[in-house]
Amino acid sequence: MSVESTDSETADLPDEVGRHEFLIQGENAVNDPFESALTLKNAIDGMPKTKATFLLGHYFERQVARTLNKRILDLLGSWRVPDYYTQTSDRAMKWVNPNYHDKSRFAAVYVRCECGALVVREERSKGTVRVQGEHEHTDDCCREWRTAAREALVEARVDAVDDLVRLCHTPREIAPRFGLAPDGFHGNFLTPRSIDIEREKERARQRRANTAAVLLKRHSPSEVATVYDLSEEYVKREVRRWTDADPRDLYETRRARAREESNEAALDDVRRVIQTSGEKSRQQYDVDGKWRARTVERKFDTDWQGVLERAEVADDG
Repeated sequence: MSVESTDSETADLPDEVGRHEFLIQGENAVNDPFESALTLKNAIDGMPKTKATFLLGHYFERQVARTLNKRILDLLGSWRVPDYYTQTSDRAMKWVNPNYHDKSRFAAVYVRCECGALVVREERSKGTVRVQGEHEHTDDCCREWRTAAREALVEARVDAVDDLVRLCHTPREIAPRFGLAPDGFHGNFLTPRSIDIEREKERARQRRANTAAVLLKRHSPSEVATVYDLSEEYVKREVRRWTDADPRDLYETRRARAREESNEAALDDVRRVIQTSGEKSRQQYDVDGKWRARTVERKFDTDWQGVLERAEVADDG
């Protein structure tokens, strides 16, 4: 008997509360994973409920699609279309649309009985839906094999719950991964490990708040709220509750960073003009460039103040 799960590629989180490191840009990283998460979340939100699957290559360049951390897809409620599904013979890796009205048929957690049968659901369990590719046990399948398969399925489900609750997923959000209707999740899934679901939910909220406190130094509350599928006010309230950070201070940090980056971009434009000028007039450009750089700095000091005043109305920290 074999145990299979499309969530097996996800890395375990450390025992301490920690953060969602997969959303935080590393010091030497070229791409910002949060920007990728935001792009994908907006794309998913725009998908119709009749669209079953999608390809990352439709929304990212090939290199970004290949290296995108799969925890981002877990967070956004998506998972890889399982190998048993009959329409996954092509080379492109497909992902389940979280908004798809019948996503339960792409069950991500399943086992194989010794007889080869695909086991997605416990027998006679309530709230289940028929999963494509699921079939009956063979005639020579014995009771011991079926019992072992059911026990392995329960263990696989508990592993998935333990993993997904760390991302603040609710039972209704987890159930479709088990091939269940949203209301098919029940507490029996947790008994083999005695998971304290309330404690884990609290730790998950703290982990999310720790992450938001870092992200808000660079990204707006609106963007962070979009990725976590929350309201802006809730994000700021959670940061205040679970961390030592103050959203208003984070706003000031974000504003200062934006001003620094904008000024640096303007000065880069001036340097580019100087560097690309002909050798004949280079000396004069150096003089003009220094004058223009000072002018740009003064202009940005004036213009940026107006931008910040308008921003304070839209984003109060």
